[in-house]
Amino acid sequence: MDEVAFFIRQIAQTSELPLLVDGDTIFPEALTSVERFREVRARLPGVKLLANMTEFGRTPALTAEEFQELGYDMVIWPVSSLRVANKAQERFYAALARDGATTAMLPEMQTRAQLYELIGLNAFEALDASIAQSVLPA
Repeated sequence: MDEVAFFIRQIAQTSELPLLVDGDTIFPEALTSVERFREVRARLPGVKLLANMTEFGRTPALTAEEFQELGYDMVIWPVSSLRVANKAQERFYAALARDGATTAMLPEMQTRAQLYELIGLNAFEALDASIAQSVLPA
């Protein structure tokens, strides 16, 4: 616990920004330059670091490979897919309001066959067929 507290103080002094810490990972919040990411890494040798990315913030847009080169162990984009989905829903509801139907959006939709392929439904169906049903004693 003392070691974790030591590292928390180190990063807090480095960034002066909010910090999320668990027992295994330190997550510096809202670093605004590559230099800040390097400085945090340099001040916390041997500590697992997580980069939490979001679009439209002040943190530079870096790739996972760039974070790896900076010495970060993990990088997440926790709301990026939600932003994409929200934009798609906005287009969908605009078309529905305009047309009164979903027909114009069919090319944008994932088909049932595509969904089943993506999730591997056939493999689950085969597994279900291979499992013997339980028989209760009479």
